[in-house]
Amino acid sequence: MTDGLFDRLGRRLGATHAMRRELPGGGMSRVFVAHETALKRDVVVKVLPPELISEASSVRFAREIELTARLQHPHILPVLAAGADGDLLYYFTPYVPGESLRARLQAGPMDAAEAVRLTAEVLDALAVAHAQGIVHRDVKPGNVLLSGDHAILADFGIARALGVGRDASAAEASTLAGARAYMAPEPERGAAADIFSAAVMAREMLTGEPGRAGEHAAALAEVIERRQRMLGARRARAIAQVLAGALAADPAARPASAAEFRARLLGASATPAVPARLVAISTAAALVLVAGLVAFRGNDSPAAAAGQPMATTPPPRATRPDAPAANTPDASPAREPVAPRARTLADSAREAFDAYRPSTAIALLDTLERRAPGDPMIPLRVAIARLWVADPQGTEPMRAAAERALAHADHLAPGDAALARGVLAIGERRYPDACAAFDEARRLGARAFDVAIGAGDCRSLDDSVVAPNGSMPARFRSSYTEAFQAYVAAIRAVPGGAPGFAFRRLDRVLFLQAGRVRRGQSADGRTWFARPTLAGDSITYVPFDPRERRPADPAADAATLAAVRTTLRPLYVEWTRVAATDISAHDALSALLESEGHTGTGGADGLTALGENARARALATDPIDALRLARDRMRLLLRAAQWRSAGRLADSLVAATPEPDPRSAIYLLGPAAIAGRVRDAARIAATSSARPDRAVRLGDGRVADLPPAVLRDRAGFTVRAAFGLCDDAMRAAPRRIREQVDAYLPPAGRTPQLDQALFERPVGFNLSCFGVAGAASIGAVTTPPMRAAQALARGDSSYARGMLDALDRMRATTAGQPDNLEILAPDLAVRRLLGRRDETISLATRFLDLLPSAPSMIAEQETWGALLVRTMADLADDAAAAGNTADATRWAGAVADLWGDADPELQPLVARMRALATRPAPAQPR
Repeated sequence: MTDGLFDRLGRRLGATHAMRRELPGGGMSRVFVAHETALKRDVVVKVLPPELISEASSVRFAREIELTARLQHPHILPVLAAGADGDLLYYFTPYVPGESLRARLQAGPMDAAEAVRLTAEVLDALAVAHAQGIVHRDVKPGNVLLSGDHAILADFGIARALGVGRDASAAEASTLAGARAYMAPEPERGAAADIFSAAVMAREMLTGEPGRAGEHAAALAEVIERRQRMLGARRARAIAQVLAGALAADPAARPASAAEFRARLLGASATPAVPARLVAISTAAALVLVAGLVAFRGNDSPAAAAGQPMATTPPPRATRPDAPAANTPDASPAREPVAPRARTLADSAREAFDAYRPSTAIALLDTLERRAPGDPMIPLRVAIARLWVADPQGTEPMRAAAERALAHADHLAPGDAALARGVLAIGERRYPDACAAFDEARRLGARAFDVAIGAGDCRSLDDSVVAPNGSMPARFRSSYTEAFQAYVAAIRAVPGGAPGFAFRRLDRVLFLQAGRVRRGQSADGRTWFARPTLAGDSITYVPFDPRERRPADPAADAATLAAVRTTLRPLYVEWTRVAATDISAHDALSALLESEGHTGTGGADGLTALGENARARALATDPIDALRLARDRMRLLLRAAQWRSAGRLADSLVAATPEPDPRSAIYLLGPAAIAGRVRDAARIAATSSARPDRAVRLGDGRVADLPPAVLRDRAGFTVRAAFGLCDDAMRAAPRRIREQVDAYLPPAGRTPQLDQALFERPVGFNLSCFGVAGAASIGAVTTPPMRAAQALARGDSSYARGMLDALDRMRATTAGQPDNLEILAPDLAVRRLLGRRDETISLATRFLDLLPSAPSMIAEQETWGALLVRTMADLADDAAAAGNTADATRWAGAVADLWGDADPELQPLVARMRALATRPAPAQPR
């Protein structure tokens, strides 16, 4: 179906999306499928009905979409973006192949196990949303998508944005007719209303008919038993009892939370088939003996199920004369009566913890701790869960939770107390103490997974270096080898497959990226570096002072990297197997395959970096993840010499984000350079110039004290220089920036070192414009090519040649490793000034032949991206001048493919490259 709305959307979104088709059954909204051209994926565009839009609802829509976009959960359909066009409000979500629950219910009731599982997944999503203060208000089968065997809840906040409720207008009433059956009876539609709606759906999944407010449990049990004959009478009655509670007309009589409803429902569906006369006895016994938190503290975790020892909580001690009263916060939890709601919350918290779902576990545990203060197992598990995820809030919440657990350490099992001491020591950066505590916890039988994660962290986070003493060389206090072994032990401790955060830790201690170093500091304040080194069967890190010149050993480096790949490959493959929907798993395996050279073609198993990148991109729901992965794909296409595909992808990424926010801007610098978007690259670099990682640093590492205007001008100047532009504005830029610095700094601050930090890189990138006089104008330079350029400026060509020869000797020691492109660019320029064209052809060809192993900066930094394409163009010109038509055609064609749609400033160069690429080869003499 195409109509005016379809065409209007097509015009509105045409720059970034291609409209495909309309989907039926949109309810309140019109739903379309569109293809997002930049990221090459289908998305859904939902358009709210204009007749229901008012000025107030437009404001609510923006607010609700902003809130909903923060929700990240496997069973919540994320919002990718939103927009408006006059009276149209629309938003984007991922396209989920499959059907809705509404379509599935057309075939009648579901199997009870499937119905309970899907309801539990919806309730899990609601629990996370409610914990963040977000209520759905329109839970119904049409808003539940079925992806494979799982439920995904969609359209959070849209009902509120439209003001939909019991006082709906006549226009709204017709739209809402299908949703009325799922609405709670109360006017105020809060979290309790979502719980009611989920219960209505659950009843329909089980019986084929929606539930209704105030339904009697006995009558409901009869219906469920009749429709679910394999379920059994006892389970039918148990489930009916739970559903009837959630369908109560009084919101206060329903389960207190979605998590509680989920726990009750799962418990009811697992009701054992015991003789009827024992049911009442078992129920009463549970209320007396379980006491809620005993279940939370029980020994039925996955580790215990696998036969691994796990600490149990000792029985309560006898009450001392000075013991606090039973209902005070410091009372022993074993003596404190716990309400039934606390019991079910405890079950949910323990389930999330044992399933290694840290975010959900932390939220539930925090709530549980407020209801049952004084039980040390609750804050201990909060501390451990925060350790799992390397909490972005920092170590303080983790440390505080460990302290709360240790405040009642006499009620912890010895192994658990040792775990708490280990987590606390990590939070306080007392890493040797932490390692000792985790080693003790292992001996005392604490859960193997938690012990191993802690044992790895206390070693991988420790950056202390023991300074050399006499004949003893410097060494790190902790061992990355032992940290790696601990992380592998954690992975092996979970029989069904470890959580992703355990696999992600492997990258802390084994480096795939060339040039990556381990950093450390000794007690005297000295900084130390270490590169991975193969020693027998182990990979070690031996610290060295970065001020020392250490001879390169390419053969040893290659052997070490090969050992790292061999070690990590089976682990990363396993990661993608046990966590097929984990973006990080496919991303990590893609990086490993890229380092192996399996970019577009695979080895014996057929795995390729491009293939794993595609799998990661298909899973991406966060726009930043999608953008980063698309940029990575561009890098892989460059490595595979697929120039046209790389250029088109780069151009589409920049075009799709004309006004990038600070988070996305950094991922667009490389694509802007590869696409030849000079203005975009300069603008993004200028707006990102205040980032700490883009600071102007002096030779001693200090950040230069410069005003924002200088930083912005210098960033834009550097980008345009990397593109090789040469006009009046380019030539005047150094003088203008110096004038700004002079107006800001006192004379004492205008040092040669500052001049070098500001101008050596951009002038070196563009020596063809500034000439050797531009190099001579810089107070102090540090790189050999710029020293050679200054020597030429004073007429000392012998010194210049000596500097270039020194560079060649250094390259001879790093055979097989590509040059630093920011050094190579001025080097090639000086050789051209000296008339050494054969050397420029040889060096440029060497770099481009090694492009598959070049640093990732080729796609991440605007300077490297621009210099890469310029190196191709200069090589094409040099090869043509030398009569080498094959290389001239090859590299000119690459430039034309990459910069074919570049900004006007680059089009003269592109036209010259196109002419070279199509020039016929000279006739061979007969």
